Amino acid sequence: MRKFAIFLMLIAAGCGNTATPTPAVTHTFVTGAGVVPAAAPDDSCKGKDTGKVDAATCKSSADASDAMVMGGDTTSTGDAGMSEYGPTHAGSESDDDDCKYHIKWLATGATVTDDVYFQVDLTTKGDGKPASHVVASNDPIVAEVFVDYGDPAKNHGAPNSQPTSQETDVPGRYVVGPIRFDLAARWTVRFHIYPDCDDGDTSPHGHAAYFFDAK
Repeated sequence: MRKFAIFLMLIAAGCGNTATPTPAVTHTFVTGAGVVPAAAPDDSCKGKDTGKVDAATCKSSADASDAMVMGGDTTSTGDAGMSEYGPTHAGSESDDDDCKYHIKWLATGATVTDDVYFQVDLTTKGDGKPASHVVASNDPIVAEVFVDYGDPAKNHGAPNSQPTSQETDVPGRYVVGPIRFDLAARWTVRFHIYPDCDDGDTSPHGHAAYFFDAK
């Protein structure tokens, strides 16, 4: 996993399904907030093998934690020759880059004057069940947030608003934030799922990026 230059969000790693779900966080999520409409449903995993998630293969490393930044290290094209990530998605629903999870998200808003929280629903592709506390983690989802100018050195990262994440009392539903979008622009929001696990074939680690219009 690449190391980035903006800042690191170090996560207390932990393997094993031992955490207890926390109560739901009270936020009002707005359908369509920040969403760039998709021309068609995501089919990026069509015809591909569904990734299997095995909590026992969660192995932590410094490089895995180094992924947690707000600056962004890749262009939105998702060129397989340039990046370990898949393409950035329009819409608010897709499979993750490794076809391990199906992701749906909502935001509380999309204005540059407000802190924004995301509600992220995860199901595992293998069985279609909620991805609920797959491994114990202080931050099961971390958002990498940036305006993509086509050159990682020139990308504009979101300010450090000290975001956190937690699973709610709805299985497989997570709340991530606060995120501060400090420019009226089209942003990239990449969700790193269980980022304190190495990004292996069966590891719980996953990632998927979405366009987000802040106004």
